[in-house]
Amino acid sequence: MAVVPLPQTQALLNRSLLDSRVSYDSIVTALNQKFSSGGSSSSSFSSGEAFVGEASLPEGFSNVALNLVEIEPNNTRFSPQYINFGVGGAKSDIVNIAGNAITLGDIDYYAFDLKKGDILDARLNASGLNFRLFALYGPTGEELAIATGNNNFPAPNAASPRFTDGNVNLTYVVGETGRYQIRVGDQIGAYSLNLRGYRPRAE
Repeated sequence: MAVVPLPQTQALLNRSLLDSRVSYDSIVTALNQKFSSGGSSSSSFSSGEAFVGEASLPEGFSNVALNLVEIEPNNTRFSPQYINFGVGGAKSDIVNIAGNAITLGDIDYYAFDLKKGDILDARLNASGLNFRLFALYGPTGEELAIATGNNNFPAPNAASPRFTDGNVNLTYVVGETGRYQIRVGDQIGAYSLNLRGYRPRAE
């Protein structure tokens, strides 16, 4: 079961970009203990102790991450967990989701709204060999892209700000404004889903 952050912990997490579910759990546990023992939410942390620093984020990002825990039921495309992910306005262009499948065949769906021209960059990390599959669905329910195993869609370019690590990566240029969904694969275990959104730099 995911570790639930205290309000003070969540305030700090909102400024972070976490690399994995393990990072999320360990950081939340440490910060919860600190604040439970009377620590201040304004306390400083050495580089790398609590977050990946803002300076490490690619150019063009807001440097504010939204960190969430999976909420059931989200097992079908008709009952996804909606997340406030997107580019511009009041949306978060960096979202980290700590998820967990408790039964074999548990499939998780996440929904978010994107605009034509947005670039979606997604990364999936999971323990062991589990969850090395995820797919992207468009506004009319069509499957737009799928990534499995240790494969990426498409293959990363070293000069690109895209994710280049993780078990599976997926990048997609949005061709139609609307609501999109990501499906996370169907095995038992914990996982971390990281989403980033941005526009072409010329804009």
